[in-house]
Amino acid sequence: MNKIHSAWQAWMGKRRSQPLGYRVLLYTLLWSTLVTSMAIALQMFLAYRVELASLQTRLLDIERAYIPSLSASVWAVDRPNTALMLDSIARLPDIHSLKLASTDDPIVERAVGGAGDVLLSRSYALTQVLDKAYAIGDLEVRIGAAGVFQRLRQRALGIAFMQFVTIFLVSLFVFGLVRRTIAQRLEIMADFARNLDLSKLNVPLVLPGQANDAFDAAGPSSQSRDEITQVAEALNRMRARLLVDIDERDAFQRELAQHRDHLEELVAVRTGALEQQSLELRSARDQAQASLARLRKAQQQLVESEKMASLGQLVAGVAHEVNTPIGIALTASSFMASQSQNLAQQLSAGSLSKSALNEFAHECEEASTIIVRHLERAAKLVQNFKQVSVDRSSDGRRLFELDSFLSGLIDSLQSLWKSRPVHVKVNCPAHLAMDSFPGALGTVLTSLIQNALSHAFSIAQAGNICIDIEAQQDADAHAGSLLHEKSVQITVADDGAGISAEHQAKIFEPFFTTSRASGATGLGLHVAYNLVSQKLGGTIAVESAEHCTLFRLMLPMRAPGE
Repeated sequence: MNKIHSAWQAWMGKRRSQPLGYRVLLYTLLWSTLVTSMAIALQMFLAYRVELASLQTRLLDIERAYIPSLSASVWAVDRPNTALMLDSIARLPDIHSLKLASTDDPIVERAVGGAGDVLLSRSYALTQVLDKAYAIGDLEVRIGAAGVFQRLRQRALGIAFMQFVTIFLVSLFVFGLVRRTIAQRLEIMADFARNLDLSKLNVPLVLPGQANDAFDAAGPSSQSRDEITQVAEALNRMRARLLVDIDERDAFQRELAQHRDHLEELVAVRTGALEQQSLELRSARDQAQASLARLRKAQQQLVESEKMASLGQLVAGVAHEVNTPIGIALTASSFMASQSQNLAQQLSAGSLSKSALNEFAHECEEASTIIVRHLERAAKLVQNFKQVSVDRSSDGRRLFELDSFLSGLIDSLQSLWKSRPVHVKVNCPAHLAMDSFPGALGTVLTSLIQNALSHAFSIAQAGNICIDIEAQQDADAHAGSLLHEKSVQITVADDGAGISAEHQAKIFEPFFTTSRASGATGLGLHVAYNLVSQKLGGTIAVESAEHCTLFRLMLPMRAPGE
C-alpha cells in the first residue's frame, strides 16, 4: 500500500511539472474516459436487459409454435418428424442444446452451442388431450450466453470507439484553446515577472493582441476583460506603484541626508526637553502621590469621625434609655425610704398597728419588685451597650450567635425610633452562629437602619423596617456542627419613599448624599460598603422601587482571614 501511495505521489509530482496545456489535456482525457466508461457500462447493462427480454420472447414463441406439433409427433411415435422438429428448434438463434424425454423413447439430445455457459433454460411439458390430458414427455430448451455476450461486446466496442474518438478530438480542441488563450499568456506574464528589476520598471507588460496602453490604470472597467488580462493589469499597477514608492524613497533619502548633519544637535535639544519633561513629570507624580496620601488620610479621618459619631449617637440613646429605668427605681426607693420613716415614727410613738405594718410590707414588696425589674432593665441595656461598644472599639473577631447579637443591637438602637411611629422587626433563626467581626456587622446594620430612618420616612410618618436572616445551607456540611452553614443572607427592607433610579448607582460612593442641607456627610453607606466587601468578605446590593427599598447582604459564616 505504501508503494502504491509513493508511486501515486511521484506520478502527481511529474504531472505538476508539466505545462498547463498538457495537464489540462491529460485531466480532460482521464475525466472523459471515466465518464465514458460509466456511460458504456450503463448502456451495456440496459442492452443486456433487452437481450434477456428478447430471449424470453423467443422461448414463448417456441412454446406456441413447436410444442403442440412436437407433442403430436411424440404421441404418434413419428421419429423422423420428431427429429426434424428438434432440428428446426436447434437452428433457432442462441439455442445451446435440447433435451427430449418421452415415456416410450429414450432421451434425445441436441447440442448446438458447444461447451459455452447456459444463460437461460426452460422445460415444456408434452401432453396429448383426448378424453383427458396425457403426459407423454418433457422438452428442455437451453439458451447459450456466447451469442448474447458476443453481440454485447461488438456493440460496446463500437460505442467505445466512437466515444473515444469524440473525446480525443474534443480534448485536442480544449488543449489548443487553453494553450492559445491561457498558457501562452501565462508564460509571457511569468517571463515578465522573472525578468522584472529596477531597470525595467518603465516597461509595461503587454499581452498578445493588446495595445501598449491596454493596461492603463484609467482604462475600461475590468468587467469587460478576462481574468488573465485583469492579472496583467494588476501586475502593471504594481509596477507603477513600485515606481512611485521608489521615487518617494529617494526623496526621503535626500531629505534624510539633508537632516543628517543636524541630527546630533536635534537629538541633544530633544533630549534636554525630554529630561525637563521627565523632571516635571516626576515632580507632578510626587505631588499627586502626596495629595493622594493626604486625601486618603482625610477620608480615613472622615470615616473614623462617622463611626465615632454613630457611636456617640448610640451612647446618647443608651444613656436616655438607661435613665428611665434608673429614675423609676430611684423614685421607688425614695418612696420606700419615706414609708420606712413613717413606720419608725409610728413605732416610736407606740401607735403602730398590725394593719399599718401589713400595708408597709405590701408597699415594700411592690416597690422592691419595681426597683428590681427596672434595675435589671438598666443592667441589660448597659450590658448590651458594653458589648456593642467593645465590638465597635476593638473590632475583634469572635464567635457569636446572630439572634442574641441582633437582640442586643436593636435594644441599643431603640432610642433612634422610640419617639417615632416606626416599627423594627427582626426575623432570625435561633442559634445561628457566625465566626466574624460583630463590630463591623453592627456598624453596617446601624448605618442601614439610620439611612432608612433619615431618608425613607419623614419625622411623623409611620413605617416598618424588617431585618430578615436566612442561612444558606452547604450540602457537604456535617450535621451537628455549630458552623454548618456556608453563608448567610441579611436583608434590610423598609416601606418608605424608595430611592430614585439615578441615585441607586451612587449611594455607595463617598460623600454622596441627598440630605447635605440637614447635616448628612454621605459616608454612612460608603463605610458599610467597605466593611462588607473588605472586612466581612461579602457583598451588598440595593433594590428599590416606589414605597420599597431593600438592601441585600451576602456574608460568609466564617469571615476570611485568620
